[in-house]
Amino acid sequence: MAGITGGTEPEPEDLRGLGVVLVLDVSRSMLAQDESPTRLGAATRIARGLLHGLPGSRFAVVAFKGNAIIAVPMTEDRQVLEIFLQNASPAVVNASGSSVESGLALALTAFPPGTASRRAVVLFSDGESHSDFSLRGAQKAETEGVPVFAVGFGSEDGSVIQLPDGAMVTGRDGAPVVTRLAAHHLQRLAELSKGAYFSAREPGLAGRLTERLREFDDARARMGFRLVPRRSYRSFLLAAFVSLCAAVFTRSLKWKKN
Repeated sequence: MAGITGGTEPEPEDLRGLGVVLVLDVSRSMLAQDESPTRLGAATRIARGLLHGLPGSRFAVVAFKGNAIIAVPMTEDRQVLEIFLQNASPAVVNASGSSVESGLALALTAFPPGTASRRAVVLFSDGESHSDFSLRGAQKAETEGVPVFAVGFGSEDGSVIQLPDGAMVTGRDGAPVVTRLAAHHLQRLAELSKGAYFSAREPGLAGRLTERLREFDDARARMGFRLVPRRSYRSFLLAAFVSLCAAVFTRSLKWKKN
C-alpha cells in the first residue's frame, strides 16, 4: 500500500487493442467560427473520423472546460460515441473557464484496468487557458507512458465568439472577446508526453492522425513487454513479521525475577 519500489522488471503487454481517450475542449472559445462550422464542430468531425479509422480500438470521451467529466467511459460501442460527439456543446460541463490540465488529468483515469500498455490520448483544443497554463498533466502522461496527440483549432490572428442565439461573448468592458489559438501550449505538452502536435488546418489531417495512432499501436504490439517499477515491499514485510514473532516469543518466556 505504501508503493515501495526498487528497480524495474518486465511486464507482458496488453494485446487486446489500443485504448484511446478523446479529450474534447467544450469551452465557449471553441464556438469561434474561424473553423468550419466552428472549432468544436471541426473537432467532433475529426474525432468521428478516428472512430471509423481505428475499428479495432476502444474509445472514451472526456469533455472539459474549467473542470472535466468522463462523458463516455471506455467502450467499443461506436453508436454511443457518435451520439455524444454529434451533440457536444459547452452545456455538457457546468464549470466556466478552460483548463487543459483538468482534461488530461481525468483522461489518465479513464483507462480501465488491463489497458496499461497500449494507451493514447487525443486532445482537441485551441490551447487557451483562463489560468496559468500547466504541464503537470503532460508530465504525468509521460511518466505513465501515454502519448498525447494534440490537435489545435483556430487561428493565431483570433476570432470573436458568437453564441448559438447570435449574441457575442463580451468582456467586462463590453467589447467582444477575441480568442486565439495557443499552438505553443499544445506543442509543448505533446512533445513532453512524447506525442505529436497537429494543426486542424493540415490537409488530410484525419487520415494522418489515424495513421500515426496505427503506427503507435503497431510499435507497442511488437514490443511484447514493458518495464515497470519492481515492487519491493516483501523484504520490509518479512522483517516486520520476524520482529513480530520475536516479540511474541520474548513475551511468552518466563523470566526470573531478581
